[in-house]
Parts: sequence; C-alpha cells; structure tokens
Amino acid sequence: MKTVAYKEVRDWSDGLTVRKAIVIEPEDCTRDKLIGLADHLSRRFMLNPVVVINVFSDTRAALDYDQQLGDDEGKEFALAHWPARYLKSWPIGLNELVIYPNCDHHNPERVAFQ
Repeated sequence: MKTVAYKEVRDWSDGLTVRKAIVIEPEDCTRDKLIGLADHLSRRFMLNPVVVINVFSDTRAALDYDQQLGDDEGKEFALAHWPARYLKSWPIGLNELVIYPNCDHHNPERVAFQ
C-alpha cells in the first residue's frame, strides 16, 4: 500500500507524547489510503507511548480547529474537513484509527492496529 503524502501543520508534542494536526489531499481521504497513512504513523511513532494525530483535508481547518471549538460555524467547517484521527496510548492498550466516512462524525469506524 502506497504511503499518503501529508503535511504537519500543528504540533503540540511534549517529550514522548506526540500531538499533531496533519493535512492530506481530499482525494486521499478514502478508507484504504487512511488505513495506509495510519499504518505509516504507527511505525513512525512506535516508540512514543501516547500519540494523537488529527487528520484534516484542509489546512485552514487544521490550523483553526482548537479555536473553532466554541464557534458552531467554525466547528462545522473543521469537522467537514476532518476525515480521521489516529490514537495510540500504551497505558490503556489503545492503537487505532478512527475514520469518519464522508466526514459524518455520528458514525465513526474504528480500525485497530497491533
């Protein structure tokens, strides 16, 4: 599976904890490409015990996501461009990709990684 190109636009990492917002092209928001991206991320950050990576298909949505949480219109825009989130936490045994098909955040799909 070919790795999806992405751009890191925000980073809140602290030591062994990784928190990032990344942007991919809208055409890369398919289930297969998102799973390939998460596979790459799980290998890239395999030594980090906690990883939270929000995947967006629009740079503005990624940059403004935190500020938009209190703004309904801004939050709606951000969520419309947020197809996935990669989560890993060794302490609780979590290593998964959460996909929001068609950016519908009411019906997430979870894909587990080893």
